[in-house]
Amino acid sequence: MKRTLLLVDDREMFLHIAKSCLVPKGFNVLLGHNEEDVMKELARAAVDMVLLDIGLGLKGDEGLGILRRIRESTKDLPIIMVSADAGKQKLCYDLGATAFIPKPVNYDFLYRQIYRALTNNTIIIADDKPS
Repeated sequence: MKRTLLLVDDREMFLHIAKSCLVPKGFNVLLGHNEEDVMKELARAAVDMVLLDIGLGLKGDEGLGILRRIRESTKDLPIIMVSADAGKQKLCYDLGATAFIPKPVNYDFLYRQIYRALTNNTIIIADDKPS
């Protein structure tokens, strides 16, 4: 059975490229642009995972609010956050993100993170910078 991913970003180009990379891997891909789209798709479809950009909305952080709202209703749905601002990584994990992927996105890395999130919902974070 195909797994269903909900990709959320306000940039059409990112959504188009990500979808074109994930559909050939066997995923059913739904697209959203904002909180309204996310809540509608989560209520309507059996979504297995959400890939959510932090930088949505006028203030550029609507994705964090969406993450909070999803986590209020479920802790089990894997949510991978995406952002060009690596400084938001810890906040994403604190709010319940399953994984964090920096932009620009490496699509091989994205696929591996999706696979890990869907198979065991465990992501290993390695900090290879010396302390």
